[in-house]
Amino acid sequence: MEFVFWQNMLSIHQSALIKALARKHDVLLAVQTDFEGERRASGWTVPDMGNARILLSPSPREAEETVRAHPAAIHVFSGISTYPMVYAAFKQAVRNGLNTMVYAEPYRRQGWRGALRTFKYRLLHARYGKKITALLATGRLGVECYRRAGFPENSIFEWGYFTESAEPAGTSSAPAPAPGEKPDLLFVGQLIPRKNVLPFLRAARQSGGAFRRCHVVGDGPLREQAALEAQGCAQISLLGTQGNEETRKLMRRCDLLVLPSLFDGWGAVVNEALQAGMRVLCSTACGAASLLDGHLRGGTFDPDRPENLPRALQEWLGKGPLTPAERNAISAWAEQHAGGAAAARYLEQIAAWTEGRERNRPVAPWAQIKGTES
Repeated sequence: MEFVFWQNMLSIHQSALIKALARKHDVLLAVQTDFEGERRASGWTVPDMGNARILLSPSPREAEETVRAHPAAIHVFSGISTYPMVYAAFKQAVRNGLNTMVYAEPYRRQGWRGALRTFKYRLLHARYGKKITALLATGRLGVECYRRAGFPENSIFEWGYFTESAEPAGTSSAPAPAPGEKPDLLFVGQLIPRKNVLPFLRAARQSGGAFRRCHVVGDGPLREQAALEAQGCAQISLLGTQGNEETRKLMRRCDLLVLPSLFDGWGAVVNEALQAGMRVLCSTACGAASLLDGHLRGGTFDPDRPENLPRALQEWLGKGPLTPAERNAISAWAEQHAGGAAAARYLEQIAAWTEGRERNRPVAPWAQIKGTES
């Protein structure tokens, strides 16, 4: 098969999939820019895309010529109308009747802004819905959003983002916890209201006796307020922005990642934590909550009920530090069910099903086996 990906930039959340896909197929990646300044400030580095060919910052004419040059390819777009270059190529692809797939993150439906967003996507559905071969909606949240917007249910597939594993799955060398040892907490994200960091820090302070350390990685406009919230709790450390490699090292030492966001289209930090063998406590308003089983890998809480975060934090801290066997089981599951190779196989299955070559409708690999680690 031949794939052409149309994206806003080279992303570490796409490289695992694209590299795995490019080992077997012809893959072209067209991007508006190599990197965005915000991503550099967050400690990202430009990822390796393996055997995929890169078309960087194509002009409108180059983008048009690229669509025409690949009439038999599966064209995969990041969003419909979000990025100018991507949208222009998308419109040409649907005009020409090409095999067109779209990544679609969930949108917030609450309030009048949510009503406007729903109206926007209903209009996009009316214009393009029948011309999109497959809508790859991130998490169960995304699936529900686009069902409500009117996209044909049979064309919507639960999707996600996929990150590179920092070390071979199931090979954790972390020592066994000492008797009576407490778990270590980790938060990774921008210090902004949407990430719900201040309520998390209040909940952590209240649970100070249940953990050994709490590392907060990230920066943002709430930095000073976060420092005030952390006062009086010596276990909480505000580390500021860290590179991805440094953050991955922290993950291999910590036990519980908390992603308390009021909303996140996905939350790839959850993938990274699971690959490192961590448990995760995640808001149900994050797409990546779909990866958690409520047992070994982690659980969720409703961010619309303020009392739920402290309660859930106490519950998951009460499970204690991870054993090496638990870490290895979590990281092995993450690689087998949410790694780049698993995502590539899933995309191949979706393509085969849409072309009539696959009898059974594909199911997301992380959703196939619920409540087990096999």
